[in-house]
Amino acid sequence: MVSIVRATAGVDGIPGFPILLDAQMSIIEPAFGYLLELSTIPGRSHATETLRTYSEHLHDWFDSLEQSGLDWRLADEGTIVAYRNRMLSTASPHTGRPYARSTVNDRVRTVCRFYSWAHRAV
Repeated sequence: MVSIVRATAGVDGIPGFPILLDAQMSIIEPAFGYLLELSTIPGRSHATETLRTYSEHLHDWFDSLEQSGLDWRLADEGTIVAYRNRMLSTASPHTGRPYARSTVNDRVRTVCRFYSWAHRAV
């Protein structure tokens, strides 16, 4: 299961922000790089709450991939559609209520932005 820990500020150039860990407690490096860039690149920095939201979206994405035994690099449009459809057809484990369409759309947009960044970063 993927988990989130909050790094504390203190190292020059690295602010405190969420870090995603896989089931073996290893940092999920692509998510780390993405969130680090968003938090430190001038003109790309985001509020702490926005980074928290993005990390929660990526947490759900990477957890879904891990539970399905899929490598993030092999995910395609069909994988993202299945992720979206799962949210549309099941209740949120946190609230027990159906996901709002805006929540589903926000999560899918975050995942797509992450992959756009990953494509540029290669």
